[in-house]
Amino acid sequence: ACNQKMLSLETESRLAKLLVATGEVEKKVEIVRQVLAEQSLFEPYAVFQRLDRDTKGYITSKDISLFMKSNAAEVPIANIRTLVKFFDSNMDNKLSYTDFLQIVLPTCNP
Repeated sequence: ACNQKMLSLETESRLAKLLVATGEVEKKVEIVRQVLAEQSLFEPYAVFQRLDRDTKGYITSKDISLFMKSNAAEVPIANIRTLVKFFDSNMDNKLSYTDFLQIVLPTCNP
C-alpha cells in the first residue's frame, strides 16, 4: 500500500501558480544574463574585482550594497543577503568568484 499524502485542490493550484511564476522570472533573468554576456566589454573577473574592492578574494553583501549605492540603486540589504545566501556554495556568507559566475553568466547558450 502506498502511503501518499494528498494535496488539496487549493494547495495544488497555489503550487502550480508558484511554479509558473518562478519559471517566468527565471526566463527573464536568463535573458538579462545573455544580454550582459554578449557585451564586448563585459569581463566577469573585472566586475568581480570591482565589487571586491579590498581584494579579499570574495564578495560580501556589504560589497554588493556599496556597489549598488555607488550606481544609484538602493536595494534593501535583506534582498542582497538573500541573493548571497542563494548563490553561496559553502554557506560562509561570501561569494567566491565561482559563486559570482553563477549569478552573472547565462546557464545555457542562446
